Amino acid sequence: MQKKLFYDNPYCKEFESFVVQCEKGKAGYEIVLEETAFYPEGGGQPYDTGTLGSARVIDVNVTNGEVWHTVT
Repeated sequence: MQKKLFYDNPYCKEFESFVVQCEKGKAGYEIVLEETAFYPEGGGQPYDTGTLGSARVIDVNVTNGEVWHTVT
């Protein structure tokens, strides 16, 4: 089960995690992390932006209860 750090600390700016799943998508690579601080789009609130290593996060959404990060 993925840990959603944004519930515990919504102001978290740095965290370490492991990639659980990675797939090539239309706009870049789509990845699931073991834990994430990136808040996904939903309920009228936009998704968080930032970087994972040197990759820029361009979308964050939830699919089947997992937070997916689209990176360049």
